[in-house]
Amino acid sequence: MMLLKWVLGILAGFLAAGLVIAVTEAVGHALVQGYAVFGIAIIAYGLGAAVGTAVAGRLAGRRSSTLVPILLGALATINLWSFAHPWWFAMACAGALALGGLVGDALSRQFAPARNEEA
Repeated sequence: MMLLKWVLGILAGFLAAGLVIAVTEAVGHALVQGYAVFGIAIIAYGLGAAVGTAVAGRLAGRRSSTLVPILLGALATINLWSFAHPWWFAMACAGALALGGLVGDALSRQFAPARNEEA
């Protein structure tokens, strides 16, 4: 049962992160053009990592929640190799994912269940 909780928690966090990234980028693409779109993508990655890590941390446990920004980083790496990006984008992307993961971890601690609820 613990394995199922762990897998579903990570999956829920990853899906929440993807949803936040997709919505943020869709709104950003509608509002800005040119190189500013890359800035919106950085913001989207950070927000997605924060929300996804918080959801996974709340559902699957804090140690497991670190997988969400790692998985997002793997997908971001694939994205970086798919088409040309500005030189600064890779470092900014890594920073946003790391910072988002730290914020999400802090949020998951903030909203962690009380000890008597974890039974």
